[in-house]
Amino acid sequence: MQAPRMRVAVWGNSRAGINFALRLEMAGHTIEKLEDPAQLDRFDVLILAATARELEGAVGDVEKHVRPKQIVIHTSLLAGVEALDELETRGCLTIAAAPLGDSYAVGALDEVADTVIRLLLSEIHQTAETVPEAQRAERAARLFYAEMLGALTVWRR
Repeated sequence: MQAPRMRVAVWGNSRAGINFALRLEMAGHTIEKLEDPAQLDRFDVLILAATARELEGAVGDVEKHVRPKQIVIHTSLLAGVEALDELETRGCLTIAAAPLGDSYAVGALDEVADTVIRLLLSEIHQTAETVPEAQRAERAARLFYAEMLGALTVWRR
């Protein structure tokens, strides 16, 4: 049995968020770039494709337009699920899910949100890894360093 397909809106342009959305699209979900937050009521899921620096502004952009039980996922490794507190108080199911290579660093406030992200990740053949808040900055630095080394290796060829 195939899992339910969802309509997913993407707000922002971060590489991590766009990549996540594209992978969900390949799994059969409908993905749309959101041009106007007022149209959020048409979507089941919102991906905030924002860097850590942009995340607070992105939350502010959509805050008045989300609805209860809407799934909101941000993809910044530097920020945990607490960055979405304003949306959680409006009844949204909030999730942090940032790529780590072969897995995703996840954060969720309850078992329902945790189950949702683990199911979505399984659809795109990824696993979830719980990364404590205190370790997020270090993990982000390591990931950035590994990406730089990879780019240098390609550049030297």
